[in-house]
Amino acid sequence: MAVTAAKSVMAFRVLTMAVDLCRLTTRTMNVNAGHERTSKARIIHQIQLIRGITSKARIIHQIQLIRGITRLTGLISVKVAVTAAKSVMAL
Repeated sequence: MAVTAAKSVMAFRVLTMAVDLCRLTTRTMNVNAGHERTSKARIIHQIQLIRGITSKARIIHQIQLIRGITRLTGLISVKVAVTAAKSVMAL
């Protein structure tokens, strides 16, 4: 019974993290920077719980990965917006 409960908790953490990552990368999150920062912190905390991370170096690495993801999607969002603007102007 304890194993089933632990699996359910782990599945919930993974699901929550996936939803948060999706919202961050698709920019459907609240525009408020504090909200985005809080969500990043929550994602990092969930990764720590799932992996059992204790090393500071590993935590920093996870933060860098998450920041890289949001920067990359920000660039992609800009490219999509520019392409859309060009196609509208061409009409």
